[in-house]
Amino acid sequence: MERRNFVKSAVLLPSLGMEINPKARPQKGIKVAKNEARFQKRVKIGAVTLDCKVSGKDTDGDLYIFESSNNLKNDGPPLHSHPDLDETFYILEGEMKFKVGDEILYLKSGDNVLIPRNVPHCFTSNTTQPAKMLVIVQSATTMEAFFEELSKVEKITPEIGAKIYQKHNMVLLGSPLMAD
Repeated sequence: MERRNFVKSAVLLPSLGMEINPKARPQKGIKVAKNEARFQKRVKIGAVTLDCKVSGKDTDGDLYIFESSNNLKNDGPPLHSHPDLDETFYILEGEMKFKVGDEILYLKSGDNVLIPRNVPHCFTSNTTQPAKMLVIVQSATTMEAFFEELSKVEKITPEIGAKIYQKHNMVLLGSPLMAD
């Protein structure tokens, strides 16, 4: 297409009510109250409770935000990585111990850590008090479906966990992290 025709179409399409990018996003703010979950759908995996705050359904899969509460000492995910998403963990309450690559990080309320895609990581609460985190996932990919599927498994064995991780494009790399 010639540049002149491309520029004309870019100007003309919106005036005809046609969008160049047809992604349908909400045209208003979405409030999710404290202690509530988007779509009133609370996910429980063992003792951990996940409350969706922003769904991938709201953002065409670009963003997923959830609050993770009741994270217990020595009860975190195995060492893993994500080839197609970045994660940010913001600590709301308690203290968490993270392994990010070869580094051990200690985070407390108000701290956060960005874990870029492909970087191995795992975490656990580092005290006897349960911790609470806000987790931001970009892009959302299938993280919501991953948590929903895990929540339906009565007893997560290493074999079952490995299948679910692989199905949702996560790479298992090692054991869970232990608290100090």
